[in-house]
Amino acid sequence: MGAGLPAQALELARSTWDAYRGWWWNTFTDEPQHVIIETFLILFIIWLTFFQSTTKPYKDTRDVSSLTKKEIDELVADWQPEPLVKAPPAPAVGADDSGDREEFVVEKVNGNQLHVAGYREPLVNFASFDFLGLGQEEEHKEEARLALLHYGCGSCGPRGFYGTFDVHMKIESEMARFFGTDEGIMYSDAASAVTSAITAFAKRGDILMVDEACHEPIWTGVRLSRAHVYRYKHNDMRDLELKLLQVQEEDKKLRRDATGHRRFIVTEGLFKNCGDVCDLPAIVRLKERFKYRLILDDTFGFGVLGDTGRGTCEHHKVPVASAEVLLASLAHSLCSVGGVCVGSTEVVDHQRLSGAGYVFSASAPPFVSSVAIKALHLLEAKPERIVRLRENIQKAQNAFAGLGACPLVNKSSADSPIQHFSLAPEAVGQRSHQEVAALLNRLQREVAGKGFATAVALYSGLKIYNAAPLPAPTLRITLNSRHTETEVTNCMRTLHRAARAMRL
Repeated sequence: MGAGLPAQALELARSTWDAYRGWWWNTFTDEPQHVIIETFLILFIIWLTFFQSTTKPYKDTRDVSSLTKKEIDELVADWQPEPLVKAPPAPAVGADDSGDREEFVVEKVNGNQLHVAGYREPLVNFASFDFLGLGQEEEHKEEARLALLHYGCGSCGPRGFYGTFDVHMKIESEMARFFGTDEGIMYSDAASAVTSAITAFAKRGDILMVDEACHEPIWTGVRLSRAHVYRYKHNDMRDLELKLLQVQEEDKKLRRDATGHRRFIVTEGLFKNCGDVCDLPAIVRLKERFKYRLILDDTFGFGVLGDTGRGTCEHHKVPVASAEVLLASLAHSLCSVGGVCVGSTEVVDHQRLSGAGYVFSASAPPFVSSVAIKALHLLEAKPERIVRLRENIQKAQNAFAGLGACPLVNKSSADSPIQHFSLAPEAVGQRSHQEVAALLNRLQREVAGKGFATAVALYSGLKIYNAAPLPAPTLRITLNSRHTETEVTNCMRTLHRAARAMRL
């Protein structure tokens, strides 16, 4: 029996081959194109599996003499020599090598008072982005409680797949009405709203003109878009114009049709990393002159700038329609979670299929959207909160300036609740980023010891795509409308005295 097995196997193989050959010929007779395609695919798979190498290194075979001067300069700028000795990993900018950095753990929030672990007395909150103090209102907490009882907690899915609730559509329509646009689209996270909007409109081959001081969500979107990026100096309209002229000259030289791809200017309204406001009127003039569209990220300007809190456009008295893509955050002035993009119906509808954060991320919990609606109505009903916020900003700047010489400088705008204090150039000297950050960490602790919670602005050590050198570390103070004059004045006085006492 054992001797008959090879013969049986051989007979089975022969009969199988005869059956396959007969099937193949009959199929070829009836549908020759089907057999040809199938045979080609089988041969391609065999070649791909056994003969194609997947580890071929890329070899640049271009002749150096054929490169332009600009291409050579770009290659030289990108080239990084390999170190002879492997260096230890660099710490993040702002990290203190000596372990001097202290993490502040908030145990309880009571109005403007923070109860921080390790501190006996509460600290006055000058660290959060709750600019209008709406997060401290009991009526918003009650609104969240009632919405939780009605909807439950989670949304259970993306907006297009069982994740849309009536309050999501309500906040979209309310934000569109507030800004005077056709429609709005809500994302479950403020940062992903910015990133998703950029990648929804800008693709490989498109052109983006980006302010070098924009915050990380913008640069993440720029990197993911794979568009061709031109970075202009912060708020420097002359440099922006030169970059636009450069692209115009390249169009002529390459005989490139300017309408063959999309072109955007990308900027923040109120800059998180600098505390100043973009020159929107000049940007609008340039974008109209050179036929660009504008993506305006008003994450921090919404609820703060303008007489009624409608942001940078209202602040500069520029029509909202001048920004084809306008973004606002629900997380700061409206004490909620998420971000909204408002604009024309075409702009909004395009994102419902192309906005990654909208299509793939779970929608915001319904209760936070309910709070955002309530907060927006309160913002409209009580614009005096914006007036009080502006008064506190002015008091802070006047109080600090009136205290005399100090090793700290403040270059933030008088319209910004985000105030950055950096070391003066003579105080920086030859110190590295890490050393400057360590000094500011010490200063932060000194100020906290006197009863005021502030923040040291840290920036990732990772290289942001096509971005400028990382900003210098700063001590950041954030004003809100609920701060009293005494709190603002004492905070500035404490900061000034602590900086002088450290003899920076």
